[in-house]
Amino acid sequence: MPAFSRLALVSLLSVAAATPLWSQSPATDPTIDPAAPSEAAPLPEMAIVEQAWHRGDFVTVRNGLERLAKESGTALAQYRYGQVLLEGRGGPRDLEAATHWLQQASDQDHLQATTLLARLHLSAPEAQRDAAAAVALLARSATRGDSEAQYYL
Repeated sequence: MPAFSRLALVSLLSVAAATPLWSQSPATDPTIDPAAPSEAAPLPEMAIVEQAWHRGDFVTVRNGLERLAKESGTALAQYRYGQVLLEGRGGPRDLEAATHWLQQASDQDHLQATTLLARLHLSAPEAQRDAAAAVALLARSATRGDSEAQYYL
């Protein structure tokens, strides 16, 4: 090994050994799960999620929308996350969670979420179908000019 390489290696090892444990990266700490979302990690921007959608990277879309829906509470993120769950993009289809997130968005008067939620009520198995709830949701959307809701009414 050339003298310069040995000197560089010795210098690197001595710096690493002198670095206090508390200043090392959390990834080197075996008690921290690297797959767990970091509390300090910034929320993804909707534009990044949209780019992932166009690339067909639905795992990134699903994960990004999940964080946005849960942490930002915006109706748009809740609606889109509900759609992704309903369609099973980036993971398994989850009708129960989709209904929950569409309801959250509908509660914030998101027009498309309200109409989609109504369609879910109409297309549910007969024992779970709620035509009265669907009509109320469709009427809400229809009066706001949603042509799909007007059609279903």
